[in-house]
Amino acid sequence: MKIREEENLKGLLSGLLNEDEQLMAIARVENLHNGIVSVKTTLDGYPRIVELGAVLLSPRYEELGYDS
Repeated sequence: MKIREEENLKGLLSGLLNEDEQLMAIARVENLHNGIVSVKTTLDGYPRIVELGAVLLSPRYEELGYDS
């Protein structure tokens, strides 16, 4: 998947998956810069896949909306 820099992904609820595509944790997208997605999570490890969701969260993790 190619993500363009101008796409606003900040706040998207995302899933962090292992190599078997099993959910390890959830995260909130914090930033996208030079093709690197930064997320905030409690996961103590390294996922292989970041699956972008449709729910938008505030910095306080309150739902702001969603993309259908």
